[in-house]
Amino acid sequence: MKHLVIILSALLLCSNLWAEQKNVELRKKAKGANRSETFCPTITHDGIFLSFSPEENINELYFEVKTVTGTIITSETISLVAGQTYTTSIGEVESDVYILEVKINGEIYCGYLEIY
Repeated sequence: MKHLVIILSALLLCSNLWAEQKNVELRKKAKGANRSETFCPTITHDGIFLSFSPEENINELYFEVKTVTGTIITSETISLVAGQTYTTSIGEVESDVYILEVKINGEIYCGYLEIY
């Protein structure tokens, strides 16, 4: 029985190795005529893990992950350094489609995460 528990635990931990990292395609929400240049980092997700990879420093980036009905699952304000990847977990969630909303310098970007 002990061996079975160990094997099942190992398989569960290794299942994340087969997950595929996917880019999150963000679209800018329309918000007046703002001509300032805002740089949005490349964002990928691998299951419940979000990774932010900026090309330039970003002092304050706010993001939230919510259900399609608007319930916020997680939110965080982070600072990013150019060339470094920041990875965070959105927590234990059910397989579903979630909305990612990112705010940088007053600009809002939205995308979708599909968690299997």
